Amino acid sequence: MTTLEMEPLLAEVNKHLKANQKVHKDDPILANVLLNQVILERYVEALQTKLREAHLETTTLGQQAAKQAEAQTQHLLDKFDDHLERRIQSWEKQFKTQCENELFKIRAAALYAQIGGGLVLVIGSLAAGLMIGNWLFP
Repeated sequence: MTTLEMEPLLAEVNKHLKANQKVHKDDPILANVLLNQVILERYVEALQTKLREAHLETTTLGQQAAKQAEAQTQHLLDKFDDHLERRIQSWEKQFKTQCENELFKIRAAALYAQIGGGLVLVIGSLAAGLMIGNWLFP
């Protein structure tokens, strides 16, 4: 602390003291004040250093946690993507199977309709032949 810095401090301290208790520039208590100030400044510097280190460590840990969370999220998204893809493939397979089954049923119904139509023609022809035969040969 320089003399210029000490004079306002002395003035401030002396305001609160009685006249016979005033502190002067050459008072030994000022050495104690200066020593305490040096100790305080070093303590503050040490605290600031520890705070910077803690901040850096916290920032580093936060970044690592964020990277880990991102990796876990990506892993979960990949698993979900794989699951969803398998599910879609399963649905596609089921849909294809159902379509094939329905197509088979439609073809079978068409075949039954053709057979039924043929039977109707045959029965109709037989009935017509019987009617004609009964009419011609009573």
